[in-house]
Amino acid sequence: MNEPNSHDGLPLPTQTPPPEPADGGPAFPRAEVLHPLTGNPWDYGFQGMSLRDWFAGQASEDDIAEFMPQTQGDCWMFEEQHGFEPTRAWAKYQYADAMLKARAQ
Repeated sequence: MNEPNSHDGLPLPTQTPPPEPADGGPAFPRAEVLHPLTGNPWDYGFQGMSLRDWFAGQASEDDIAEFMPQTQGDCWMFEEQHGFEPTRAWAKYQYADAMLKARAQ
């Protein structure tokens, strides 16, 4: 007789919870709401702002400055090494990624 977690005598892989999205998931998760007539979960069609977007929006000028090259020469060197010019938006998302990394530890 087969064990409950096997198929044709071979063990089934154990189920692991899905990994958290790289964007941290929704910034403001909402409770599941059931449709009053069908009882099925209500589908809003979107999850809203991600936690990464939220952190990027909260970056202060000092936070942005940590990731931006300090001089025009540094900016040129950065562009030569990475293939793009750093922008304030890029720096905000670097800050957000650092926050997500710190949160995961």
